[in-house]
Amino acid sequence: MARNQRANKGAMTVQQSDAARRTSPEPAGPAERDHHGGGPRDRADRYPAEIEQVLFTHPGVRDVAVLGVADGTWGEIVAAVVVPSDPRQAPRASELHGFCRAKLAPHKTPVRWFGAAELPLTGSGKIQKFRLRELIAEASLTELA
Repeated sequence: MARNQRANKGAMTVQQSDAARRTSPEPAGPAERDHHGGGPRDRADRYPAEIEQVLFTHPGVRDVAVLGVADGTWGEIVAAVVVPSDPRQAPRASELHGFCRAKLAPHKTPVRWFGAAELPLTGSGKIQKFRLRELIAEASLTELA
């Protein structure tokens, strides 16, 4: 077999492998995940800053963190932990949901809403989202009605 024929034979194998990968029901990489829309976890990872910026404009919100939390059906869903401007009168989940829906696409709107007196911070002032996930899992945060 000539050298070029071996090279071409190897190239066909790669092409066949690529074709099989493309017909797989699972997205192969980030570009394909974006094309297929991704899943709820993908959304939770991609949009938190945008969602937080919208919620900061709500008069009843002093501070907020948007994160992905475990869900039995979807694996992970978008949730928001809100520190109300007035601790005696936290905004309702339906009010915050409607506020987000007026300014954001439906898939960017949090599904679950929690209230907190303060957000846990690192020494440098960053929100400890892993700690918020723990508090939600322990049911230590109040879910807004």
